[in-house]
Amino acid sequence: MEQKAKFIIIGLIGIAVVCAFLFIQALGTNQHLARERDEFKVENTNLTAKIDKLTSSLRSYESRISSLSGELEKVRQEKEEIERKYELVNSAREELVEKLKVQAQQARPDLEKKLQDMQDEKSALERRVSEMEAMLTERLSQINSLKEKIESAKAGVINEEGKESVELPAIVVKPKAIALTDQEGTGAILMGRVMAVNKENNFVIVDLGEEAGVKIGDAFRVYRSDKPIANIEAIQVRRSISACDIKKQGMAIKIGDIVR
Repeated sequence: MEQKAKFIIIGLIGIAVVCAFLFIQALGTNQHLARERDEFKVENTNLTAKIDKLTSSLRSYESRISSLSGELEKVRQEKEEIERKYELVNSAREELVEKLKVQAQQARPDLEKKLQDMQDEKSALERRVSEMEAMLTERLSQINSLKEKIESAKAGVINEEGKESVELPAIVVKPKAIALTDQEGTGAILMGRVMAVNKENNFVIVDLGEEAGVKIGDAFRVYRSDKPIANIEAIQVRRSISACDIKKQGMAIKIGDIVR
């Protein structure tokens, strides 16, 4: 009996030890689970905060996306408007280019004709001036020959003066162009003479040229007996002569008329 009681006590003690061990183990497990629960709560709190932050960021991004979408739509509308205006401008430009081409084609023959006429007139004028220069050169040669004959005649008359006692008036040869002083003394005035008249082409040749300081565009008056009879303007200038266009004349210009 006593031995059975010992076995029972030992069994109860073993059970008690096992129960105590199981209790201690359960208590440890419970504490571990409590710690894990607390950790999960903290982690859950952190995750909740992160979720809230992400939600706020998502709303901000959605707002920005909405704003950008509005701006994109506005830009698209502006682009369409610019493209429409560009098409209108391009169409207007093409129409203007076509009009200019048509006008240029229409005006080109007239311009070419005018240019050709001007070139023909210039060539004709240069040819006439050259002809007049040749004629004037020939006349000047004749004048010089005449002067030489006069000088020879004067020398002969002087040599025979003692024998025949004949008095001759002095022969004075005037230069082609001389400078006079006006009555008020304001400066020098060029004076020359008309050497040739071309009524057909309405111009005259005078013996005033570059040597006298004449330039294209210079204006002169033609005098006869100290009365003005015409206005002329230099259109071609050579070394000693000039071709002048007749601008206005009250009387027909003649060779020998005074020019100043």
